[in-house]
Amino acid sequence: QSPLITRIDILQARKACGLMTRNSYRAVTDITTGRHRGVTR
Repeated sequence: QSPLITRIDILQARKACGLMTRNSYRAVTDITTGRHRGVTR
């Protein structure tokens, strides 16, 4: 709700992206292939 929280969120997201680059790729494939598995929001 404050700019600081958003900045921290962005930093954490960047760190998560850096640590989960491989998982990210797998997640993308899982999402694209598992879309018909019933993983709809």
